[in-house]
Amino acid sequence: MIKADGTCRIDSVTMGEVTINTLGQGVTLVAKYALTNSETKERYGAGNRNTNWSESTLEKLSALVEAMETDIVRDIFVEGATTGSVDDTAHLNPDGVPGL
Repeated sequence: MIKADGTCRIDSVTMGEVTINTLGQGVTLVAKYALTNSETKERYGAGNRNTNWSESTLEKLSALVEAMETDIVRDIFVEGATTGSVDDTAHLNPDGVPGL
């Protein structure tokens, strides 16, 4: 290992991508993040986290999932289909059932 003489420019973490899976046993929450400099926005590395979430985070996740489900129910059963900004085409499995 080599000790650096300079000052570390990493002073923040920026969330990049979050994956939530509620269809298995329990909830799987994975976050991809970048190690960044808050002034320059430069990225110096990346990481993944998938464990040791705080009770506060899990409570907020539950509220987010419930709010999203409420929005989806409204779109499907009240307002009808919506047009999204991402590919929302149903991808069929070999048995003809749409995949998630």
